[in-house]
Amino acid sequence: MKNNFFLIKEINEETVTDSGIIIPADKYERRAKVYAVCEDEDVVNVGDTVIKNVGRGTPIVLNGEEYEMLHKDFIMAVLVENNMNDE
Repeated sequence: MKNNFFLIKEINEETVTDSGIIIPADKYERRAKVYAVCEDEDVVNVGDTVIKNVGRGTPIVLNGEEYEMLHKDFIMAVLVENNMNDE
């Protein structure tokens, strides 16, 4: 990717209760998975989950899937999985 842009896809997770009620994902979901990164990027990697600003990217469709082109300035944080065990 050029010009400091990322290709991302929002993570929209529905919840289904035990009785089968579907609770839709949050309207303003800010988590997204990174599918491509800009050149010379050393903080965000492909496959990372990031927190982004709401509505800041350019929506695009590739192979029937909805993605978003987002400038690196609108990535607020990279989520890191906590692998520490509580004792």
